[in-house]
Amino acid sequence: MWLIPVGTKGWVVVYRVPRSRMLCTSDKLPEGYARDRFSYVLSDGFQVPLLEDQARQVRVMNDGQRVRLLLFIGTADEQEAALGSVPEGFR
Repeated sequence: MWLIPVGTKGWVVVYRVPRSRMLCTSDKLPEGYARDRFSYVLSDGFQVPLLEDQARQVRVMNDGQRVRLLLFIGTADEQEAALGSVPEGFR
């Protein structure tokens, strides 16, 4: 589950940090099929799931120290229009 502040739109870079706040870099990313879920988080902590067509994972980067996920929140047309502004490090 990826939690995104409510109202966020466009390109989003998410850093996966475990609850322990300690990153373990000795393990490789798991292989195989996975389904990511995304939710907006309201100020009171309530979570509102985003529909599959509202958020799409674009790329996962692992530099050995951290895992970063690039996703786009918005419609497919909005993503197409924003292709020229992909964040640095993901181009």
